[in-house]
Amino acid sequence: EAIFLGKQAVNTLQSMRGKQRGMSKELQQFFLKKNEDDYRSLADLLIEAGRLSEAQQVLTMLKEDEYFEFIRRDAGARTNLATTVGYNPSEARWKERYDEIATRLVALAQEKAVLEKKKSAITEPERQRIEQLNADLAVGRQAFTAWLDEVHREATEPGEVARQGLYDVAGARDLLRELGAGTVLLHYVVAAEKLHVILTTPTIQVGRSVTVTDKELNQEVFAFRETLRDPRKDPLPTAQTLYRRVLQPVAEDLKQAGAKTLMVSLDGTLRYIPLAALHDGTHWVAETYRVVLFTEAGKHRLKDRPSPEWSVAALGLSRAVGDLAPLPYVKEELRGIVKQAGIEGGVLPGTVRLDDQFSRQEFGKALQEDKRVLHIASHFVFNPGTVVDSYLVLGDGQKLTLQEVRMQDVRFDGVELLTLSACETAVSETRPGSGRELEGFAMEAVRQGAKGILATLWPVADPSTCEFMRTFYRLHGEGQGLSKAEALQRAQLSFLQGTKATGKDAKRPTDRGVLTLEASTVPSQSAGQQPDSKYPYAHPYYWAPFVLTGN
Repeated sequence: EAIFLGKQAVNTLQSMRGKQRGMSKELQQFFLKKNEDDYRSLADLLIEAGRLSEAQQVLTMLKEDEYFEFIRRDAGARTNLATTVGYNPSEARWKERYDEIATRLVALAQEKAVLEKKKSAITEPERQRIEQLNADLAVGRQAFTAWLDEVHREATEPGEVARQGLYDVAGARDLLRELGAGTVLLHYVVAAEKLHVILTTPTIQVGRSVTVTDKELNQEVFAFRETLRDPRKDPLPTAQTLYRRVLQPVAEDLKQAGAKTLMVSLDGTLRYIPLAALHDGTHWVAETYRVVLFTEAGKHRLKDRPSPEWSVAALGLSRAVGDLAPLPYVKEELRGIVKQAGIEGGVLPGTVRLDDQFSRQEFGKALQEDKRVLHIASHFVFNPGTVVDSYLVLGDGQKLTLQEVRMQDVRFDGVELLTLSACETAVSETRPGSGRELEGFAMEAVRQGAKGILATLWPVADPSTCEFMRTFYRLHGEGQGLSKAEALQRAQLSFLQGTKATGKDAKRPTDRGVLTLEASTVPSQSAGQQPDSKYPYAHPYYWAPFVLTGN
C-alpha cells in the first residue's frame, strides 16, 4: 500500500517538475532537494520488496546529469523530468478506481464550496443542492473507504510463491554427464531468513544455507548493482560481500567437483546481478568459472549439439529516433561481425539490416532465414510494470513490445544464439507478493525457441559494447572449438587483462595472473576518475553485464 501511494506522490512531484522547465536551474534544484526524501523513501520500500528496477527508476529521477559522457544504449534514461514511475497491473487497477472516485469527490466539494460562499444570499434551491451534495459526498467517502479496503486486501494477500523447479536427482545427474566434465548445476532459493544453495554434480547433490534475511540480501544486491553501473565506483567491497553470501558456501564443493562451468538457476533479486563479477578476495569469478543462466523453459534444448559453423543475420539501429540518442558504434559493430564484400574485419558470413532496413517486416524475414545467429544492436526500454511498456526499438523507429513477442508467437526456432546488444535485455521484474516474474526480452525469446541468449543486465556503453561483441564472435570462430560460454569468458578476460581481442592472445583462465585493484585499474569510489588507458575496460561495468542463458 505504501509503495502504491508513494508512487502517486512521486508522480505528482514529477508532474510539477515538468512545469518548472522555464524556471531557473537554482529554483528547480531547490524544489527537488526539498522533496527528495519522498523519492528516497519510495526507493527504500521498493528495494526491501525486491523490486529493484522500479527503485532504480525512482533514484534515476534524482540525478540531474547522466553518469557518463560517452554514449549509452540506454533508452530509458532520456529526460528525468519527463519520467514517471510505472504501475504494475494491480496498481493500475487501483489507480483507475482512485481517479474515478477522486475526480467525483473533488468536483462535488468544489461545487459545495462555491455555494456555501454565498452564505445569507443563498437561495432555497441552492440550499437543497448543498444537502444533496453532502449526501453525495458521504457516498463518495464510503466508496473511497471501500477502495482503501480493497487495496489493503489485495496488497496483503499471501501470494503464490513460485520457485525454480528442481530436477529429480537422477535426471539432473544424467543431464550433467551428457554435458561433459566440469559442468555443475546451482539452484538458489531466497527465503525470508536464509539463502539456500543446492549444488548438483554428475555424482552428488548437496545443499548449503546462509543466514541472511531477504531484505538484507535485496539491499546488498542493489548496492552491488549500483557500483557495477558506474565505472567511477570501486566494486570490490560489494563484490566480495555478495561472494561470501552466494558462492563461498559451496566454494570447497565446487573445487572438489572440478567445476569449470556453472549452470545457475537464480531466484529473487539475484537475477539482477552477474555472478561473474563477484570477487573472492583474490580473483573475479569470471577468472575461475564460466557462468551460464539455467531456465526451466530452455532445459530441453541444453543437450542439442551446436552447428560447427555459424552464419548471422545482424540488425541494428544507429541513427537517432525521436528523443533517443544515436548509436554510431552500431554500424561499426555490425561491420566487425558480418563479412561483407569490400569491408575488412568481418568474422561471420551473413546479412546486415541497418536503420530503415531493420523494419518489422525485415525482422520477420531474418527469423525465416537459415541463420544460426541473430544479432540485434539497438535501444531496449525495460519499464517495470507490464509487457506493454517494455519494448525493443526497431531500425525504422517502430516499437516491438514484449507483449507482441508473446502474443504474436514470434518464433526463434533454429536460432542457436540470439544476441541482444542492447540495454537491460536480461532483466526481469518480480511482481509484488506473487513470486511471478515479468520476464525480459531474453526469457521471452527462450520460451519462443531460441537455444541460447546473450543479453545485458544494465545500460551498456556504445563503444565498448562494439568491441566486446567483435571479440566474442572472433574468439568463438577461430577454430579452437570454444563453446559460447568459453568464448564469453575469454572476451571478459580480454577486457579485464587488457589483452588483444584474439583467441591466440587472450589468456586462458588457467594461466591468468593474479588481479589486484591496481592491476585491473578499478578506481576507488572517491577518486571520481576513469580507469587508466592501459586497461580502459577493466571495470566490470564494461564486461560483466553480458550474460549467457540456455544452451
